[in-house]
Amino acid sequence: LWVLCISMEQLEEVVLTVCPCHLAAIQLVEHGFFPCAPLFPTLAVSLNMLEFVASLFLHMAPNERAWAATLVEYLKACGYEFATRDSFQLMLCECTCALSGACSVGQGRDYLNCAG
Repeated sequence: LWVLCISMEQLEEVVLTVCPCHLAAIQLVEHGFFPCAPLFPTLAVSLNMLEFVASLFLHMAPNERAWAATLVEYLKACGYEFATRDSFQLMLCECTCALSGACSVGQGRDYLNCAG
C-alpha cells in the first residue's frame, strides 16, 4: 500500500505491507503519522504537525474579516451579492460587537477593525 506521509520537514511516499495482523493505520501511528482513513489510507500527517495545527487553532485570533470575505465569495458564486464590497463585513461587525456587549448597535466604531 502506497501512502503519502506529510510532516513539517518533508513529503514522503512510503510503501506498507498490509495484512490483517499488520494494519496500515497501526503501522503509521507507530511511525508517528496519523492516517486519513482507518483501513487503506493514501495520506497520513505527522503527529507533530497535527499537534502544531491544534495549538495554532487554539491560539490564533478570530479573523472576522477573512471569514466574512470567504462567505461573501461563496454567496457570490451561489448567485447572491451585497450592495457594496464591505456590506456583509460591516453587518457582521455590528452583530458581533452588539452580541458581545462591547458596544451598542449604531454607535460609532472602527469598522475596519471591528472595534468599539
